[in-house]
Amino acid sequence: MNAHLEEIIAKIEGVIAKLGVNPKQAEIAHENAIKAYALRRGSAHVLIWLRGDAEEKGHLHVFAPCAKLVDSPPSEVYRFLLEANLHATQGAAFALYQNQIVVVAQRSTEDLDPSEIEAMVRTVGRLADKYDDLLAERFGLKRASDT
Repeated sequence: MNAHLEEIIAKIEGVIAKLGVNPKQAEIAHENAIKAYALRRGSAHVLIWLRGDAEEKGHLHVFAPCAKLVDSPPSEVYRFLLEANLHATQGAAFALYQNQIVVVAQRSTEDLDPSEIEAMVRTVGRLADKYDDLLAERFGLKRASDT
């Protein structure tokens, strides 16, 4: 692993510790990540993935499932999420991943500052914690954290 990615790992782990979580206990295995971590923010499970290789600067992905899609949801769900992407997500976005509605923020690790990592984790966690309940109440979807 290159020195840049080692520096980014130290920054990520510093932010996780600042949030009151032991980074070593939060570390998880992920087949597509150099390093991966999982932590809770309210009812949301927030995943942090560092991707890249020895030749790249890398990319940071902060990701949190909100709701499971068992059947095809009504188009009003998609409209609601697209409108929220415009006015409510502040640097993150709603997306679909493996039959789930998720909140995701991602960026290159080039010139990445710990305050940006913290903002990504806090934003994704806050949105997932808010919208999992909102999607369940408004559209009858199952919260991702209920399993």
